Amino acid sequence: VGQVNGVTATSYVDLSNNANVLELCYYVAVEYDLGAGPVLASPGASLCNVSLSIAPSASPVGQVEISWTGAPAINGYILMWDDPFTNWSNSVALSSSQNSYSIEVTTCGDLLSFLVFSNQQFCPSISPIAEDVFFDQTPPAVPSIQSVSVNNGHPQINWTPSTSTDTHGYILYQCFGNNRVIVDTIFWGQSSSYIDNGIVSANETACYTISAFDNCPSGNPPSPNTSAASPMCNCSILLSPLSQTPCSSDIAMSWTPYSGWADGVAFYIIYHAEGNGNFTAIDTISNSAMDFTHALDNFTQLNHSYYVLALSNNGNFSISNVRTITLNYPSPPPYQFISHVDTELDETVSVFVNVPVTTDPHRVVLQRYDDYFEEWVDAAEQMNSLNPLVFSISGLLPQYFVYQFRAVVINQCNDTVGFTNQSNNILLEGLLNEQGNGHLLKWNNYKNWPSGTYQYEIYRAGTSTRNYDSLPPLVFRDTLNQFYYDHVDSLFQEDGVNYYRVRAIGFDSDLSLDTTYKSWSNEITMMQSPLIFVPSAMLINGVNNTFGPVISFSPRSRYEMYVYSKWGDVLFYTDDYDVQWDGRDEGGDFVPQGVYVYYVQYANGTQELLSKRGLVTVLYAE
Repeated sequence: VGQVNGVTATSYVDLSNNANVLELCYYVAVEYDLGAGPVLASPGASLCNVSLSIAPSASPVGQVEISWTGAPAINGYILMWDDPFTNWSNSVALSSSQNSYSIEVTTCGDLLSFLVFSNQQFCPSISPIAEDVFFDQTPPAVPSIQSVSVNNGHPQINWTPSTSTDTHGYILYQCFGNNRVIVDTIFWGQSSSYIDNGIVSANETACYTISAFDNCPSGNPPSPNTSAASPMCNCSILLSPLSQTPCSSDIAMSWTPYSGWADGVAFYIIYHAEGNGNFTAIDTISNSAMDFTHALDNFTQLNHSYYVLALSNNGNFSISNVRTITLNYPSPPPYQFISHVDTELDETVSVFVNVPVTTDPHRVVLQRYDDYFEEWVDAAEQMNSLNPLVFSISGLLPQYFVYQFRAVVINQCNDTVGFTNQSNNILLEGLLNEQGNGHLLKWNNYKNWPSGTYQYEIYRAGTSTRNYDSLPPLVFRDTLNQFYYDHVDSLFQEDGVNYYRVRAIGFDSDLSLDTTYKSWSNEITMMQSPLIFVPSAMLINGVNNTFGPVISFSPRSRYEMYVYSKWGDVLFYTDDYDVQWDGRDEGGDFVPQGVYVYYVQYANGTQELLSKRGLVTVLYAE
């Protein structure tokens, strides 16, 4: 290969061979002279370079297959690799007889570099650097849910994190039978707990499963590598409302079973707290029992709280929601009143009843006054589990009639413990004045807020702006003037359709609540008929040198105009209201002076097509 004349030299660079693609072996022979001429000594030991190759694995996908050739290392090999986030900090020591290795790809389409370090007796040998772009195609290991408990009224899901180091996050699913619906994506691979604030555990049980994903997209279309979801859904325990016969000391309870543990539930433990005291275990129940009756004894407080704890055979546990009950006669709500009555755009009537949520549930019965029979009739019923309660009543005709409402509060003993104020819907009516281009609006008085009605707001919306909550009021009216005349002359360029609603405003100070009450009326539709004016002549090279109609209260999207010759040929056509005829034919030449026929088609606010035809005289200025 070469000759080195310096007897003290200890290295040589072979520039004639490519060690990146060839496996090369070398030895050194010493030439010496004892006086009779040069003599070549026997060769020294042969040493070979390490030739390195890399390729993506066919099975399983998502791995790099590394192989190398060359003389076996005396003290083994060290495989080193690098990615954009490290500095040759990845390495593994291998035996001298090993010449292949595979690693899992954890980067997303990044350039990976590899080299093999070999200790061949006296000096190390380093392979060429092999590098290529590789993609992570291996999903993380499947995580498993440990338990679903209740934390501050919401499900808390705890799981064992995925064992894969490249786990980027988790996908939490809620189970509905065989269906899975994504609840949230948790972007932190080390997370192991989540609270689902979208579920109120006092109202329903919730079931969950989970999968893990990395941050490397693959496939077509690309998406992160995602593990399978755990096949078992874990369902929280729902403790039903507690029940007690008035003046009885027996508290009855029932709950839904915990499901999802592979080894099942070992048993249930019932916990009890008196008043504001600490919870203590009062009994252990078999895993098949779903109800329990607690016979209270020697109690001093009226309020008692309970929850159920499920324990698995491998030590996992789940806590149900907490239920509280007040002994003896149920305590009534401190107040009850109707805050407002809204007529919705779909003509349902929404009655908002404020009744505080109580420990003992109460029935709230909405009643409507029947003018014919002169009596109150039940319209709907809800438990006071939310505040305010919203009753949506359909089947009424709030666009024609005024209805009176009240609510009755009934306790568990079926005793009536309170009545709300009486309130009514606001009936808005309108009268169209086409000659005056205006709308006369009239409405009834809203009642009864404790401090009365402060004022009325009148709202007007167009066809594309019917979100009344985002509109500013058109005008304010005091409670002595329940009518308003709206001039719409300035709206002549719109489609002629206007929608109106009235909102009553009141402020309640009697109940010491810092609340402004607002009640919406029904919506009415007022439509102005289109007005059209067409000039009878045009003067080319004069002042009125173009021809077109002037139309008010008509949608511009439904406009067309034709101009014909006396033989019926179309000389001009447009569907753009802002484009007028300049007297030219379709070829671009000015038409002769004379009489021509026009046809205009337009629409009213309900998209009903109207038309007008006539004659126009074309004149030329001298």
